Amino acid sequence: MLFNTLFQWLQGEYPQRIEWRRDHEGRSFSPERLWDEYCKVLELTRENFMESPTGWVDRHKIVALTQELIWHVQPVEFVFDDSIDEEERNDELARINTDFAFLFGIHFVCKMNEKHYPTQRFDNPANHFDTERFIYPILHTNEGKDFVREHKKYLMAVRRTPFPQFLIAQLWTVIEQWGLAYARAQKGWPMEK
Repeated sequence: MLFNTLFQWLQGEYPQRIEWRRDHEGRSFSPERLWDEYCKVLELTRENFMESPTGWVDRHKIVALTQELIWHVQPVEFVFDDSIDEEERNDELARINTDFAFLFGIHFVCKMNEKHYPTQRFDNPANHFDTERFIYPILHTNEGKDFVREHKKYLMAVRRTPFPQFLIAQLWTVIEQWGLAYARAQKGWPMEK
């Protein structure tokens, strides 16, 4: 669901038309196909890098693995005319998929907190996670804008190197904690246990 929602959001944000890219065999990417590909990446990561292959995968690793997948398969593309050269086409493909990967990260972290944070952390489970207060410092402060810009630059740079899954997972842990610390400091944030 989230892949489809983010794809539709991207369609509304870009003046150029975007669509699911086709692979070298002519098969189109889709939310369902991305899920199938994610399951393969997850199993490889469990087998090769995790101490306990059957252990729990936290939301930050899920974001990192999904960002790696998006970066590897580049599932979204602009619809170009033939006047655009190959290098410019590749740069634009990288840019739109970097935006897609970042949006996935921020929205997934928010959705997980909306779903699980209140019942686990608040005295009153009717108090819901305030996504707007969480997202505000990330998207509207100078520090948050710096993070977004640098994270996207980093994702663009890893095109030529192996994807650092666990470093990216740690980065999402830090940004989540920063957003939560900022939100908790705001008047009216629900009391925690």
